[in-house]
Amino acid sequence: MHRRGFISATAAGLVSSAGCVSSDEQSARLAWITLRNHRDEEYDVTVAVEDDGDTVFSRTFYLGTTAETATVLEETPVEGEGEYVVHATMDGENRAVDTTDFIEEDERCLGVRFELLNNGSVDYRTKSMQQC
Repeated sequence: MHRRGFISATAAGLVSSAGCVSSDEQSARLAWITLRNHRDEEYDVTVAVEDDGDTVFSRTFYLGTTAETATVLEETPVEGEGEYVVHATMDGENRAVDTTDFIEEDERCLGVRFELLNNGSVDYRTKSMQQC
């Protein structure tokens, strides 16, 4: 199975296995956003976080090619819970992660990692936690 298909299938499985969650329980906390460059080129990555359609965080980050500059960590980009959608635009591609798709019953705090892979693709991962 291709990685994107696996991620989509995994996300669908996580949502369906999370049980019945009412719409007023769809909020999450965003603990961190990590950006990682595995390529031999430098990139600027624009990250925006939306909550219910309103932009609540926006910033452009520089990702270099050395161990010191290839990874950026933005801790607690927004305060409190929300229905956050995290967008990252890198290398001309936009990836969007709807945090509510990854809520577990007791793991409502999420971290999101975007990566520029050395095979030319752009990918993301999420990590759910009980506490931020």
